[in-house]
Amino acid sequence: MNHKLPDLPYEYNALEPHI
Repeated sequence: MNHKLPDLPYEYNALEPHI
C-alpha cells in the first residue's frame, strides 16, 4: 500500500484506523 494521504478521510481511516 502507498503511504500517501488519500483525498477521502474514510479511506485513510481504513488504512490506518487510529481514531
